[in-house]
Amino acid sequence: MRNDGNLAAYAEWAVRGGQSRALLFVGLGTGIGGGFIDDGHLLRGVDDKAVEIGHVIIAPGGRLCACRREGCVEAYASGPSIARIAAELALARSGSLADRILAAGGSTTALEVYAAFAEGDELAREVHGIAADALARGIASALALLAPDTVVFGGGVMAGAGALIADVAALVPGHVYDGGYAGCRFEDALLGPDAGLLGAAIYGASRVLARGDLLKLAGEALAAYA
Repeated sequence: MRNDGNLAAYAEWAVRGGQSRALLFVGLGTGIGGGFIDDGHLLRGVDDKAVEIGHVIIAPGGRLCACRREGCVEAYASGPSIARIAAELALARSGSLADRILAAGGSTTALEVYAAFAEGDELAREVHGIAADALARGIASALALLAPDTVVFGGGVMAGAGALIADVAALVPGHVYDGGYAGCRFEDALLGPDAGLLGAAIYGASRVLARGDLLKLAGEALAAYA
């Protein structure tokens, strides 16, 4: 197992006591990864490359992604992309965040953007809207293909970007067929940015434990983490 998104998805499914029949994990960090659990079974694909949701193209001909393709979700909503977009827009904006970015020579971070968002900064709100729209479009494609009942947001960016969850959930219906989102829950990761690390341990335990014992162990791990 070599994919952090897969491991994080497995952990988030397990610590929920297996209550989710189909769980999609979206991890926002330096990139955007994903993982999908179907009734306790991990969708891995060839070389653990399944559910690379960050590389779903949602804007053909759009921003250049690290994968050297244009218009990927990751080019709009990863941590570095959020910071990059904010720095670019700051050149033609005014306000607290724009002033700080320009004073720092065009440098910022996603966490700084979301700190400004919490203060009502207009530039931060604009950048947030761009990220939320990109995520909604990518997740809508995943809903059409995988039909999850739960979408979990994790990764380092979420430490300050909790507002993304509700806003993405509100935008998704506009990008997926009628009924494609019915009953789907949008949630924050219970394990925070450590989901991948804990997932490695929980997934390893799944090789030797019965399902009931595994879920009990996962519940104990969640209690200890909390």
